[in-house]
Amino acid sequence: MLRFTCRYCGCRDYRLIPVVGGILPRLLRKFGMELVRCRECAQPSWSSLWGLRQLHLARCPSCYRTELTTWSEKYHRTTAWQAWRLALGAKRVRCAACRCNFVSFRKVASPARGVPSGLDQRMAG
Repeated sequence: MLRFTCRYCGCRDYRLIPVVGGILPRLLRKFGMELVRCRECAQPSWSSLWGLRQLHLARCPSCYRTELTTWSEKYHRTTAWQAWRLALGAKRVRCAACRCNFVSFRKVASPARGVPSGLDQRMAG
């Protein structure tokens, strides 16, 4: 998730703005910058997706969260690109919030203590 604080009003409530057109906005998105709009004062601003401490962790490509679990090939068909990456050593990862299945070479963040980790919890029981 983004750690955004509005520089105009100090609010932490925001929404992502879809970026259209232009080379610079698309390039900034590739490097982890997202255009957000404050819900209080409606001012747009660029915010960094990745903090330096979490740069090495896997993130959901849809919602950018780090609360991730694993998935099984029994319930999800892999694409050719995913199968190729899995053969090279990537891990099967599933976002707990938006249910997006993807593969990643990055380390998956360990869940907080006392919080069930989704699929791993059901498979153990």
